[in-house]
Amino acid sequence: MTSIGLKRRNINKDVLQAIILFSMLVVIILVAGILKPGFFTIKHLLTVMHDTSILGISAIGQTIVILTGGIDLSVGATMLLADAVGAMLLGGENRIIPILICLGLGLLIGAINGAGVAFLRIPPFIMTLGMMTILTGSIFIFAKTRGFASPILRYLSVEKVGNIPILIIIWIFLTIIMAVIMSLTVFGRAVYAIGSNPIASYLSGIKNKRVIFLVYAISGMFAAIAGLFLLGYTGVPELTYRGGGLGSEYTLASIAAVIIGGTVFVGARGGLERTIFGVLVLKVLFSILTMVGIGESGKLIAQGLIVIVIVGIYMRLEKL
Repeated sequence: MTSIGLKRRNINKDVLQAIILFSMLVVIILVAGILKPGFFTIKHLLTVMHDTSILGISAIGQTIVILTGGIDLSVGATMLLADAVGAMLLGGENRIIPILICLGLGLLIGAINGAGVAFLRIPPFIMTLGMMTILTGSIFIFAKTRGFASPILRYLSVEKVGNIPILIIIWIFLTIIMAVIMSLTVFGRAVYAIGSNPIASYLSGIKNKRVIFLVYAISGMFAAIAGLFLLGYTGVPELTYRGGGLGSEYTLASIAAVIIGGTVFVGARGGLERTIFGVLVLKVLFSILTMVGIGESGKLIAQGLIVIVIVGIYMRLEKL
């Protein structure tokens, strides 16, 4: 098959994936609208997107990691560490240094993950699982302290511009910025090349180790950003231990949203724009399950099932 024919076939697969994803979102929203008639109002849909924004921000970094064929299991723990440290340092006051410290902490955590994966060749699953465990223990230390979100962080997380929550605008803005970087820069093209074929990318002159290091550092930074907005959203640190560990629900949800959006672990297929739809599918699905009285255990089961079904469909498309 010629390169033109191969490219055309890949475009057709991408279109089919997009149609499946959009159709799934429409069907789920229709079901939610039947169960709750007020679901279709603009106000309620914006509320759903607002509640989804923090997960969406954390999924930005996770998307880039998965595009390289990796995974970041420390996303949720990094979020909650930034949440706890931010509350302790801010103490309810508007100060920039604590924000920078939390962002730097997320960047450092991601950089350590990246160094382990890229330079020490530790498998991403093992490296980030170990980091998640370390961070969980660290969070318990900070959980003994008290603190509150600053007024400006609280404002950005819960207030609106007109009828649109500011946090939605921030989520979409960050996604657009990273999507542009992934589409138009050498770094973005290198990420896709590594995910598609790491050996070929290395032979073509791409510095694989440096790119992978940066990818995990970026993931850590976005997890910290999400953690700070989580603090602003709740006002106080959210340090609940459920689903297997501190922050594990955010980690699992970010991975599920990325995969549902069509970004899988092989072939560097997908992207940030699809992750938005993946996040929304997951959130609306959880809303439906809540409406019918399904608890957290049922939601986890449903989340796992939909990931398996979606990946199965996407894999079938790859064989077309």
